[in-house]
Order: sequence, then C-alpha cells, then structure tokens
Amino acid sequence: MMNLLLTVSPGRLGLTIKVYKNDPQNGAVITEIDPACTFKNQLEIGDRIVTIDGRKVTKIEDLSLNKDRLRKFGIVKKKNQVAAADKREVSRENITTAATSATAVKAATEQLQQQQAMKQQYLIRTQQEQRAAKQQQNEKIEIPKHPMMGLSRRVNGNYNIVHQHENLKNIPKTQVISRLQTFIESLSQMKCISNRSRLHISCTCMQFLQNKKRVQMAMCHAILEYSYLPAAK
Repeated sequence: MMNLLLTVSPGRLGLTIKVYKNDPQNGAVITEIDPACTFKNQLEIGDRIVTIDGRKVTKIEDLSLNKDRLRKFGIVKKKNQVAAADKREVSRENITTAATSATAVKAATEQLQQQQAMKQQYLIRTQQEQRAAKQQQNEKIEIPKHPMMGLSRRVNGNYNIVHQHENLKNIPKTQVISRLQTFIESLSQMKCISNRSRLHISCTCMQFLQNKKRVQMAMCHAILEYSYLPAAK
C-alpha cells in the first residue's frame, strides 16, 4: 500500500537503489541517500519506490521512465513494510493454527466415531451371546419327568407339564403353584367314598384344607421341592 506520492524533478535523483530478484514485495529499495538529494528529508533508507507515474517498478530500468520531466514517485515507507510483513506473518500463523486445530478436531471426531462403533459392536455381540445362552438354557432339562404328575423342572427354574391331558412347556413356578393350589382346594371339597364290607362310607378327611391358604401353599412347595426323582447325571 502506497504511503507517499512524491513529485521528482528531472535530473539526478541522488539515491542508490536496488531491485531484488524474487522479492515478494514490489518496487526498488532505497539503500543510500545522497546529502545533495533535494527530497532527502522525505525519505529514509529502506523505503521503496513502487510506482513511477502510476506504473509499477519491477526492474531497475523502470526508474528511467520519463526521466526528462516531472514525475510522480509512489513510495512505501519502511515502517509500513515492517507492519505489513508482521501482518502477513500473523496471518500465516493464524492459518497454520486453524489448520492444526481442524486436523485435531477431525482426528478427535474419527476417534470418537471408532469408539462408538466398537461399543455398538460389543453391545450387539453381548446381546447375541445372552440370547444364545438363554436359548440353550431353556432347552436343557435338569430333572426327569415326575412319574405321577408329569412335572419336570428346567434349568431356568420354570416347569414342563406333560401328561395325557396337557403338554405345556416353560411354565413359571408361580403358575405351577397356582394350579397345584387349585387342585388341593378342589380335593378339600371332595368326600372320600369307600365300599368296604359292602357299606357305603363317606368321610371328610380332606376338608381340613378348606380356606387354609398357608397350608395349601406349604403343600405346593413341598410337592415341587421334595417329590422329584434324583437328577440324572
């Protein structure tokens, strides 16, 4: 950015000037100032002549443009060049920092996605193993069928009821107890009938169980826990 537009008379400039090859900044750099220079108070070593009469200075020969008449030199002051260089350096640092941050964010995102995928795979595998174990457990029979009642207990704690009237599998213990309790209650309401000695005799030996829920429940548990054959090995 030009900071000074200097009017220069025809003749000797009184300046030592150099144009550097591959210089990212345009213009000719002032390296020395002759004490006889008529505009020395407006310049300092390190200032750049960037234009002459509006045309850019890119090589040393450009300084001879219109040298036989008044010319307008576009000058960029040294202090502004330093500020511009600092600004470019800060910009490069910001770009580098932003690129580094973007790379770090991308890496963290990819790592998080990998962790989530691994966790999902672990959950799916665990669920599959649990289902397979449960299915295998349900297919096993721990105790053979009861010879009288057709009851057999599974490894998972549920029961099978298999006899000529029913074929039920994997029945929860609570339902089995409920069925037994209903059966015991029905027994308590029945009379025993015997034809001994040609006499029709009826008794009420089971009626003591009527409406005795705790006793009925104890009998149900006793039937389930102690009336099985030993487990087959």
